[in-house]
Amino acid sequence: MNARFIKSPVLLLFICFAVLHSSAQIGFKVSELSPYGDIGQYFNKGAAIDVYAVLKEGPWKERFGIFYSHLKPRIDTFPVYAVQSIGSQQTVIPGFLANHTLTFAYITGDLSHRIVQFKGFSLYGGAGIIAGKSHTEYDEVYTSVSSDHSNIDVLIAGFKLCGSLDYKISDHLHVYGEYTYNGIVATDWSTHYTNTLFSIGLDYSIKPFDDD
Repeated sequence: MNARFIKSPVLLLFICFAVLHSSAQIGFKVSELSPYGDIGQYFNKGAAIDVYAVLKEGPWKERFGIFYSHLKPRIDTFPVYAVQSIGSQQTVIPGFLANHTLTFAYITGDLSHRIVQFKGFSLYGGAGIIAGKSHTEYDEVYTSVSSDHSNIDVLIAGFKLCGSLDYKISDHLHVYGEYTYNGIVATDWSTHYTNTLFSIGLDYSIKPFDDD
């Protein structure tokens, strides 16, 4: 995990929140993230992790947590060009763009409703919000004209839609599979910025919730 994220106040805030709410479940899930929109053509699918607290569980389930993912480029280097105008003459200047990395770190919260319950299984559907930042690093070079190495942090916010199938192993332990759609707006470099996640997760609680 990115060292800057580990040291960030976001993670410290989450840890304090979870400790203060000792009755909350603590959860962890691993996902495969599939990027779409403006970034889908440049970056591969990648792993993502969530650490969160379940604040309420029963017919309604409330979660609050943090999310992190690190994506690698589909193609390390691809050609670009620029047009230079000198008087009435225009010259096409060849160049290349080299993507290096794209990471996400954000807070997420969602509310889900239990649609169906059968024996130890529960089917949930819900929605939530996300807010945090992305970090991207790339080189942009135009032959004999310019060479730029960029590290860009961008604030992001958006919504999420999620559905999960939960299995209750015991009063203290649940496992589940989840599908999530994230619609994200980046404030700078992107206007169409979405991804989907297929996840496997685990919830653990010292003190089980009352199923009200």
